[in-house]
Amino acid sequence: MTINKSNKNKLLMSIIIVFSIILISCESDLKPPSLPAFVKGKITFIGGKDSWPDSSEALALRVGLFKSDDPESFFDAVLKGDVYFNFFSFPLFVDEYEYTIEVSDTPIELKYLVVALQYSDSLEHQKVLSVYTETENYEQPSSIYLTSGATFTNIDFIVDFDNLPKQPF
Repeated sequence: MTINKSNKNKLLMSIIIVFSIILISCESDLKPPSLPAFVKGKITFIGGKDSWPDSSEALALRVGLFKSDDPESFFDAVLKGDVYFNFFSFPLFVDEYEYTIEVSDTPIELKYLVVALQYSDSLEHQKVLSVYTETENYEQPSSIYLTSGATFTNIDFIVDFDNLPKQPF
């Protein structure tokens, strides 16, 4: 079987197109695209569901994973893409809750991990309930480094409504 010049050109063009698609789908250093990572843990409420504030002051419960260790505003961080969080609320008025957050662009260092309570209709109104720290000192938040496809477990939070951490925003 012989391949004429026209078929050779078509075959060559097909190979070039396939190769180009593969290159475009890779990052600039020819690594395959990163896979999402996951952060998992448990939120425990000291005093259980009876410790929660009035329902008019508790509209949504979120975990926020910030790229910055000094966020000025939850809302601004959302607009800049500097925080990963659950858009819909986790259950309210519970004793504890196990959560999972997906992080799409890895590898990445997350420097400030919190549980926050939205206390009005505005996404801007968030109160930090707990900060992830390996030292048990809210003033010394711990960071985590996520790699492509990794699952980071045991990122646990303890919420004490009578002893909240310093509010960053």
